[in-house]
Amino acid sequence: MTGRHLVDMCSYTGCDRTIRSHTSRFCADHEAQLEHGAESRPLKPQSGQCCVVECTESRWSEGRCQHHHASGSTAEPSSCLGSEDPQGIETDCRGHTAQVEARAPLTRLDTTPGRATTKAGCTEPNCDHPVKGHGLCKKHYDRAKRHGLLGGPVCAAENCDRAAYSNGYCTLHVQRLRSHGDLERGRRIINGGPCAVDGCPKIATIGGMCSMHNARRKKYGTTELPTRPPKPPCDASGCDKVSVTAGYCDLHYRRLRRYGSTELPPKPKPKTPSPCSIDGCTRNAVARSWCRPHYNMWRAHGDPVWTARTPTSEERFWRMVKKSDGCWLWQGRLNTEGYARFKTDSGTIAAHRFAWQTVNGPIPPGYQIDHICHTPACVRPDHLRPAEPGWNSAYRQGPNSNNISGYRGVTWHKASKKWRARVGHMGKNYDAGAFDDPYQAHLAVVAKRRELHHWESPDNGG
Repeated sequence: MTGRHLVDMCSYTGCDRTIRSHTSRFCADHEAQLEHGAESRPLKPQSGQCCVVECTESRWSEGRCQHHHASGSTAEPSSCLGSEDPQGIETDCRGHTAQVEARAPLTRLDTTPGRATTKAGCTEPNCDHPVKGHGLCKKHYDRAKRHGLLGGPVCAAENCDRAAYSNGYCTLHVQRLRSHGDLERGRRIINGGPCAVDGCPKIATIGGMCSMHNARRKKYGTTELPTRPPKPPCDASGCDKVSVTAGYCDLHYRRLRRYGSTELPPKPKPKTPSPCSIDGCTRNAVARSWCRPHYNMWRAHGDPVWTARTPTSEERFWRMVKKSDGCWLWQGRLNTEGYARFKTDSGTIAAHRFAWQTVNGPIPPGYQIDHICHTPACVRPDHLRPAEPGWNSAYRQGPNSNNISGYRGVTWHKASKKWRARVGHMGKNYDAGAFDDPYQAHLAVVAKRRELHHWESPDNGG
């Protein structure tokens, strides 16, 4: 290559060896001398002129000047084929040889002696870029290679002189084949109007065709759907349907999987229906010797003849009672005084009165139901007793809210400054005495109350 001959010679005077590296100007020996500080002779041209005829330049190496040494020629500059007047001479210098190899037009080389001391430039006119190969810079070298000017196979496409890149085609036609499947198709057309296929009203997306025809061309190689071979008929005898699976149509294939044959099995003989075992029912039995309604009734309630009924008042009442060893407390709603109310079929009644009536019958006229346990919410029958209105008041437990003694019937008498004991009976008040101690007055009240009422009670009257 011309570029290498211009840069790879040692710069030392009279040395014809190549340079050590592309960053050095001297060969290995002279480079070593310079590294070790050895004095070298000054670089100057050799004495005498160039051996080339009519060349007046000083000798540089091998009896030639820098230009003729770099071109490797001993002939006169006018004897090269690249000169303006070749005069039929069949020899050429290395610079023009590179132009011939690159299929570039022959141009006159620069014969300036100073050109040999720098890196060679491109042989194309008006281009001074460094040489890459074949005497051309990278741009002209790639252009010559792309168009097949450096030799090698040419693109197989018609009227294309570019160099082959892959599968015998240049880069342009390879890209067309990948994108469009056609060597003659140009650039892609996106939303460029109607589809190029005749009779297609859709809008073109890629390659002048709609997406449907592009998919067909990519899959089948053509815009038309391939003709599918006709499916064979069903293998079942007497069936003219098309086979779908295993040589049978859908109907006979399902029969084959279910019954093991393409023919339907014979229908079983109908069973003689038996009547329902429930008396008075004329329906046919379906399960457990019952008809469908009685069987469903048995599944839901455990009894085939179960009928819905409304619970009685007593059943509803005792559902609201929490029974225990002591009082049976009402779990429903209570009034402000702590008593419960219950709604029966005939009306609303106190819960403790209904409980006593349920066990003992009707309440005697003029009597009330008294709580022996003094618990208004209790409805236990043995904790209840009938009492006259006066007795019920007498049976009351505890003092009034304004009593300061803590005992019912015991009050403070301010004049005598003693605790006075008094008992009310049948609208009258009976005096039981005055005492210094309120408890002694309380005992007197209890004794007087028992005397007047004639009853025995676990209550101490307090």
